[in-house]
Amino acid sequence: LNLTKEQWRELNPTVSDISSQVSSLEEQLTTALQHVKKQEDRIEALQGELRSKDAMLLAQNHSVRTQRDESRLEDAGALEAAVQNLRSKIHELESDCQSKDFVMKRSMKELNSQTLRVKMLELELEKHRKEFEQERD
Repeated sequence: LNLTKEQWRELNPTVSDISSQVSSLEEQLTTALQHVKKQEDRIEALQGELRSKDAMLLAQNHSVRTQRDESRLEDAGALEAAVQNLRSKIHELESDCQSKDFVMKRSMKELNSQTLRVKMLELELEKHRKEFEQERD
């Protein structure tokens, strides 16, 4: 550039003003970048907290699920034991009923046999009485 001293003097305040504006913009940019860096650091810290809380919640969720599953297994075990106990009692009652039924049938046979014997004795008694009456007459 072939400028005269006068042209340089005229340009100098403009260049100086531009340089000053560039310096001001650089300072603003530096401040903004520092602010962005602080925000990034804060975001990283918050993400770390979130990861920590997420891990804690996952652990608690696992613990709750494990306890619930254990509780369900205990309940299922208790129910299975109750069912087995009831089955055993049912079997006992069935056996008892079969035994009583057998005894009752045997007793009924015995009763029928005794009833038949009584009738036979009554018939024989009647026969002897008729014979006695005939002999008496």
